[in-house]
Amino acid sequence: MHRTVAQINEFMATLAPEGDQGLRVLEVQGDGLLWCLMPVAALHLRPGGSVSGPSLMTLADTAMYACVLHLGIERAEMALTQSLHIHFLQRPQPGDLHARVQALRHGRRSVVLDVRIYAEQGQQLVAQASGVYALPPESSPRQDF
Repeated sequence: MHRTVAQINEFMATLAPEGDQGLRVLEVQGDGLLWCLMPVAALHLRPGGSVSGPSLMTLADTAMYACVLHLGIERAEMALTQSLHIHFLQRPQPGDLHARVQALRHGRRSVVLDVRIYAEQGQQLVAQASGVYALPPESSPRQDF
C-alpha cells in the first residue's frame, strides 16, 4: 500500500529533526512520482549567493528516500543509499528548490530513481541526479512506520 504525502512528511520530520533541511513532499503523481520542496536558507548558500552543491545533493538524496517510502515497499524505512550521481547543470540562485523524483524500477533488493531539481518555481532545471536505494534483506530487524 502506498504511503500518503502526510504519512511521508510526518515520518521524515520525526526521523532526524536535528538535521531537518525543511524538505517536504508536496504532491504524488501516480505510482512512484513525487514533487518535493526544499526552502533555501542562508546555510545552503555559497559566497556569491549560489546554492551549494552539497545542498543540491542532500535534496536529491532525501527526495529519493521519500519516493522509496511512498512506494509502500516492506521495510522501506530501512533502505540505504547505494549510489548517487549528480550533474550540476546551472548555477541556482537563492530561492526554494523543487525536486521531481521518479522511481524508474523497483525490485526485491533495490530501487532505481531519477531526480530533476528546479529553481525559480520549477522553471529552471539546475541539476539532474540518479541513484539506487538498497533495500534491506528480509531477515533485517523491522522498525514500524
